[in-house]
Amino acid sequence: MSDNECKEITISDNECKEILEWSRHYDNLLWIVTSLLTGANAALMAIAADKLRPEIGVFGMILTVATVFFATSFRSIRRRLHEQLEAGRPQYTYLLKGGEEWLGQWLPYVLFFAMVAILWTWMLWAKYPQHRCIWGSVLFLSLASLTYLFRKGKSGNRSAKN
Repeated sequence: MSDNECKEITISDNECKEILEWSRHYDNLLWIVTSLLTGANAALMAIAADKLRPEIGVFGMILTVATVFFATSFRSIRRRLHEQLEAGRPQYTYLLKGGEEWLGQWLPYVLFFAMVAILWTWMLWAKYPQHRCIWGSVLFLSLASLTYLFRKGKSGNRSAKN
């Protein structure tokens, strides 16, 4: 018996439908959470623009990384669902494919939030220049976290090549 035959599983029509519904659920959840956290971050940035305090700026950077963290976790869950469907019902894998390679969204998504983290740092840097070393360190940690999450969200995703 080959490895492929050992890994083959049988999925009923109802299980297939349920996997597709859960995949759609986590996709919707990803964009709802992203929208809410991005809106909260933008509101926080607008409110704090004139009266920025260090803890608000750091919280904004944490919120930025948290947004990408949740997106990464939802992508991971969806990937596991897709792998289960691919193993049991490969004829339905066309339902799981996104756009072509050049339409990949993950890199621009993470880059957008990296720019938000840089904007928070710039605001903190301008308001509290005496703490530039701290702001640089916080930015470094944020960008390192975003890089890790980018790789984690991208790894194992066979349909995304970006």
